[in-house]
Amino acid sequence: MPAATSTPAGGTPSAAPVGADAGTLALTLTDTAQLGMILTDGRGMTLYLFTKDSPNQSACEGQCLKNWPPLIGKPTAGQGVDDSKLGSFQRADGRTQATYNGWPLYYWKDDAAPRDVAGAGLQGVWFVLNRDGDAIKA
Repeated sequence: MPAATSTPAGGTPSAAPVGADAGTLALTLTDTAQLGMILTDGRGMTLYLFTKDSPNQSACEGQCLKNWPPLIGKPTAGQGVDDSKLGSFQRADGRTQATYNGWPLYYWKDDAAPRDVAGAGLQGVWFVLNRDGDAIKA
């Protein structure tokens, strides 16, 4: 069942909220035609992991963060998500970044709508996550 989404007055969801709200932070599993069930935020926007990260530590800085905005805040479990895999950590800039299975979570700047997966597999280091918190490398 797809996750509920909200669209701002401008028409398309914003991929990188300045301060994520409770609805956005309720992570869910969303079915996509390309990759099956993937981890998304509460609006259905795809979340990614960066394989150069360490558990609860981001290696994405500078221009990387402009292209891959982090999910900021402490996540909660929505439909289908394993709540034991939820977490967060404090980034070097003082913000709290959401994690799943230890992986810091990010958006891809070119995903414009819920279920977009344009960042999947980019540069061989950016991947969407499955329910177990593992990279989907399809």
